[in-house]
This record gives sequence, C-alpha cells and structure tokens, in this order.
Amino acid sequence: MKIIKKIIFFALLLTVIQQYPYVRENYYSQIRTLLYLILGIFSFIGIFISKPKLALFIKVFFICTFLWYLLMGIFYVTGLFFENPYNTNKDILEPVIPLGLLVLAYKFNFRHNEVKKIIIIYIIFVTIMGITNILYYGIGLEIPKLYVENIPKNQIGPILSISSIICFYLFLNKLIIKKHLGTFYIYIIIFIIDIICLALIRNRSGLLATFIIILFLSAFYYSYNKRTKQFITSALLVIFIILLVKPYIPKSIFSFFYNSFTANYDISNLDNLSAGRIKIYENAINFLSNNIFLGELNSSEYVPGIAHNYLLNKAVKYGLMGSFPLIFLYLYIVIFIFNTLLKQIKFGRIIELSILLIWQAIIISFFEYSYPYSPGGSQAISWFLLGQYLSRTFCQEKESSNERVCFIS
Repeated sequence: MKIIKKIIFFALLLTVIQQYPYVRENYYSQIRTLLYLILGIFSFIGIFISKPKLALFIKVFFICTFLWYLLMGIFYVTGLFFENPYNTNKDILEPVIPLGLLVLAYKFNFRHNEVKKIIIIYIIFVTIMGITNILYYGIGLEIPKLYVENIPKNQIGPILSISSIICFYLFLNKLIIKKHLGTFYIYIIIFIIDIICLALIRNRSGLLATFIIILFLSAFYYSYNKRTKQFITSALLVIFIILLVKPYIPKSIFSFFYNSFTANYDISNLDNLSAGRIKIYENAINFLSNNIFLGELNSSEYVPGIAHNYLLNKAVKYGLMGSFPLIFLYLYIVIFIFNTLLKQIKFGRIIELSILLIWQAIIISFFEYSYPYSPGGSQAISWFLLGQYLSRTFCQEKESSNERVCFIS
C-alpha cells in the first residue's frame, strides 16, 4: 500500500516536473508516456480491488470512457477515423489520467497528513516551475505583447492557476480555524508569485478561472465567516487608502493584469480579442447544422482551425452520435460539481477544495478543447483530490459533507 501511494505521489509530481523548461524540451514525451502507463496500469488494478465499491461518479466516468473506447474502435475498424486528416490519438488518451487518479485516490485512501503533504510539496514544485519558465525564456516582469512560443501556456497556465486557487483557499481557511497562522503568510507569498507567473505567460483562460473562483470564495467566506469578513474588509480599506495616497500602485497592478488579457488585441473586436475563436465557433456551429450525427467523420469538408471549446470540438469531430459518451460525461461532471457546490453553499460550511478545482477546469473548457481533462495531466491534482473527496463522502457514508471540518488546513 505504501509503495502504491508513493508511486501515485511521484506521478502527481511528474505532471509538474515535465513542465520545467529543460525537462520539457528533452523528456516531455517520455514522461507523458510513463504517466499514462503508471496511471493506466494501477487504475486497472484498483478497479478490481473489491473494497471499497466504486462511487457512482467513478462508475459513470468508467462506463462513459468504456463506451467512448468502444466507439473509437468502431471508427478505426470502419476507417471513419482515418478519413479526417486532423484526427489524432490524443482524444483516446484524454480520460486516462483523470480516471486513473480518481480510481487510485478512491481505492488507496490517503490520510489527512499525507494529502496535506502532497499539496504543500505540489504547490512548491509548481511555484518553482513557474519561476524557472519566466527566467529561462527571459520574460521579465513586463507583460509580453506577443506570446512566447516555447512556453506551452495552455498546459503550464492551468497548473499555476490550480496552485493559486489552492493557496488562496488555504490562507482563507487558516483565518477560519485560527491555527498555524505563520503559514498564512507563506500561502500569500506563493499565491502572489503564482498569479504573477500566470499573468506573464498570458494564459488568459486560467487567469479568468482563477479570478472567478477567488471572487466566489471571497464572497462566500465574507458572508459566512466573521474573521474572513474582517480580513476582507481590512484588505479593502488598505486598498482604498493606497488609492488615496499612491493611486499609481493599484493602477499599475490593474494595468498588469489588463495587459495580460488584452495586449496586442483589439478590445473593440470580440473575434480579435478571442484570438479568432468566435469566427471558428460560428463556422463549427454552421458545420454541425449540416453534419449533426457524425460530424467530420463522414464529411468531405472540415472546419478550418480548431474549435477551442470542449463540447463543440468533440461534436464537430465525431458528431452527436460519435461523441455522445463524452458529452454525457461532461454534462454529468458539470451537474455533479454545481449540485455539490450549491449544497455546500446552502449549509454555509467550508467549500470542498476539489470541487473548486474541477470547477476551474470546467471554466477553462469553455476556451480550451482538451479540458476539463487537460493535456499531459495538467489537472492531475484536481482529479486526485476529487477521488479523495469521493472516498470520504461515498465510501464512509459521510454524504452530509457540510458537517465536516476543513479537510486541508
């Protein structure tokens, strides 16, 4: 059991290590293959471990993935898959890492201190990864007008976004439980570093998701916790005083993040601001209206460019019939996440971290076609923590999660 836990921990760190500049340039494909092998093999073993029985969420995930592989097999045998020159095997691999981590985290239940240790080491590795990428490619502290081509911002950005959300979540919970407040400042420092790195590499979808969840957490804890309300009120008061005394400081901060979203784009042109996504979305929808069942699989025409939206991308490539398992699974995940979130809001208790992280992935999936599963395991820690959450709520019959104290503190 301990060996398997160490392997899982090692796999989680590998998802970050593979994004260090030197490692990515020389060993990325090898590490990615290793990750698929590790998680694929051990999750297969985990499924056949009798106890505990799989939670409904994991069963649905497994069944939809199985049906998807069955359909892909049919596409291969009939030759439909090969008729589209844009098709790749990446879609087959997308669910492997999240499903593997869900099963492993659920079957091999980690103790509170073990998960806490994993998270702390993870955010440290992420922060170092962010800094090394900024330094390695000589970006500096000014938002570049053009994207740095060698940085895979859509992989690195969401990882930095996850680390930012975790740090913000942790330092808010430090205020609530009034324990080990010394680490409170460490989380703030890491949060600031991560969100600056995120802005500098200009991963706009990750930055947007981070801001949405930060605003949500601030509003939620402001409403339900006295200490957090005092902290947020004090922070707003400090910002107001700074605005009066040195207005250029908040203005510079605002410009920094504003430029991360808009530099080299025409903000009056929505299609230009979206890097041409709006036009591609329109083309994709028009294409689907004529090829609704099998999309590009049985069409002599193809949508120019890539629809950077998970549902739209899969529907275009495989049609509603071909992508049905993926669409159903996606909608099931969305309903599960928001249903759980609404329950926790209703009871006014601590929000589950894993739910927030999967929510982040859902937000990104509106703008990137490989999320909420992500390329190369960028969302690995999110699915691992969700597996831990499912283990504690479904396996141990603690469905009234509003009664729990914060799992990570």
